[in-house]
Amino acid sequence: MRSLLLLSALTAALGVTTSAHAQCARGTAEAHLENAGGRALLSTDGSLIPRGVGQGLPYEIPRGSGAQVMDGLEVRLTAEVNGGLRASGNDFGLFDFVPGPLDGSGNATADLCATYDRIWRVTLEDIARYNTTGEATADLAEWPTEAGAPVVDGDGNPDNYDLAAGDRPAIIGDETAWWIVNDDSGQDVWQAGRLRVELRVLAFTVSDAYAVHRLGLSREDAEVLHYASSFRYAFTNRRTVPLEDARIGYFARFMLGNFRDDYMGSAPDQNLVYAYNADNVDDQYGVSPPALGLRLLTAPVGKPLACFMDSNRSSSAIGTPTTAQELAWAHQCRWRDGAPLTFGGGGYSSGEPTNYSLPAVPPDYWSDMNIDGFGSANLPSFSTGVLAHEPTQIAPGGTAAFSLAFIYSRSEGGHLASVRKLIAQDAPRVGAVLRDLGPDPDLATLRLGDLPAPLPPLPDPGPEPPSRYAVAETPAPNPTTGDATLRLDLPASAHVRLEVFDALGRRVATPVDETLGAAEHRLGVPTEGLPPGVYVYRLSVRPEGQSPITSAGRLTVVR
Repeated sequence: MRSLLLLSALTAALGVTTSAHAQCARGTAEAHLENAGGRALLSTDGSLIPRGVGQGLPYEIPRGSGAQVMDGLEVRLTAEVNGGLRASGNDFGLFDFVPGPLDGSGNATADLCATYDRIWRVTLEDIARYNTTGEATADLAEWPTEAGAPVVDGDGNPDNYDLAAGDRPAIIGDETAWWIVNDDSGQDVWQAGRLRVELRVLAFTVSDAYAVHRLGLSREDAEVLHYASSFRYAFTNRRTVPLEDARIGYFARFMLGNFRDDYMGSAPDQNLVYAYNADNVDDQYGVSPPALGLRLLTAPVGKPLACFMDSNRSSSAIGTPTTAQELAWAHQCRWRDGAPLTFGGGGYSSGEPTNYSLPAVPPDYWSDMNIDGFGSANLPSFSTGVLAHEPTQIAPGGTAAFSLAFIYSRSEGGHLASVRKLIAQDAPRVGAVLRDLGPDPDLATLRLGDLPAPLPPLPDPGPEPPSRYAVAETPAPNPTTGDATLRLDLPASAHVRLEVFDALGRRVATPVDETLGAAEHRLGVPTEGLPPGVYVYRLSVRPEGQSPITSAGRLTVVR
């Protein structure tokens, strides 16, 4: 409320009441999150992560490596207003958002757009230097609390921002950036009229040194946080009527190193969508390339990740939305024609309706590496997808707040080991810390000598321990005129099931269905009685206490 009153006073003082249409241009201000292991580009053009413009790579990890992980993240909103559907959000080259807040009439103005075409970025070192020397950066001195930038009140007066009296920007971790945009650009990207909303964004990083010295985390957990970043944002309704059935979603464009060899997937239990390399070598990352996860941390209602659709490999006729209705359907896991996302294959009329594309850990079914249960894989390419939250209502003057994190995971065990590490270890670790992390408790008293010292390099971990996952090779001989042999190395005992299917998907044999010990095994694949043709084998290995790992391939029988 304090921010709204101050904003109204600011607007009145400026004497501005005209609409932004044809007056407010696309935002041009840029900044970076770069105090930890990555370097993320920020912009006032309305994108959470803009495409590669201005100052270079949209999102580089590790910082200084020249390897990128994202090429854009757009946030979008659809809602019912007085019974009519409206939508706001950028669409890569088309911009609904312009910098700044809306005035008291719910419009942007040229003066407000110009004033707020800016990203305020304050680091923990900036605050420590001010506490030590009294020297303040421009962003620290001009922190825009009047527009809603969060502050730690140090003087007992919630209606002012006074550094000298003890007020401080409520920064989180090593660095925090804050900016504000609104949807009054006049472009009407989704052809339905604007929603009259403001979007406030707060982004921050936590270095490994901060995580160890200020949060008391282990070095292992700190290393994961070092390569993560987090965004907290809020849509505020500036209408006098509620936004009904409001659905907030994102369009994510992963670009993991060489984007031409990427896959993607989802882990619904972790509220996670991710990209990974289709094989074990990437042109930019080299051997054992990483995986990048986008995890939704919080939402105003329900499960943070309510919907995910892989939009890259679908037909343009059913895939990427272009109108408000199509966008609303996408946020409900429906294609452009209103048909539901279905399980398996390309996700269109292939099975039962579902809310999540590609939810299996690769190479299990349904993943990009196994789209039909028989080991057929999608062609690698760049990876794009639509994510969405549960629907909510935003009252007049009300706000809907959300948060998310980018998580970078890499294992020397290979590209699929990076995926498993992301899902099983790193996503839970990062989410547990960043979801509720607040401002540093010593912002008013921290001195330069109190800043966390850089950590020494981690020791060489030595050779990667043997994989706990089974590794299967192609049967030999292949083609075969008789029986074939499938070689299997087990580092530990596991239940093994080997099945053979014909071209119509009918199971024709189950040569193995038993528990095998830790050893190298040669599994016979008998073909006696099978007519010539192409067959599919599926090998399922379930180590004790773990989920099954599935491999699949083809075997040609000739006579």
